[in-house]
Amino acid sequence: MKKPGIIVLKHLVLWLLFSAIYILISEQLTKRIFSGIDYDVEQWLLVAIVGLLLIFTITVFSLVVSLLKNRKRRKLKADRS
Repeated sequence: MKKPGIIVLKHLVLWLLFSAIYILISEQLTKRIFSGIDYDVEQWLLVAIVGLLLIFTITVFSLVVSLLKNRKRRKLKADRS
C-alpha cells in the first residue's frame, strides 16, 4: 500500500515528463500532419494543445483509478485484521 501523496507525486512527475517530451516532438508531428503545406504557429499550437489535453486527461483518469485501487486495498486489509 502506498500513501496517497506518493501516488499523486508519481502521477505528477509522469505528467510533467510526458508533457515535456510531447512539446519537444509536437513540431515534427505538426510537420507530418500538415505535410505538403506550410504550417503556421496556430496549427502547431492546436496540435500541442490537443496533445497536452489528451495527456492530462489520461493522467487524471490513471490517478483516480490508482487512488481508488489503493483505497480498496486499504479497506480489504482493514477488514482482514
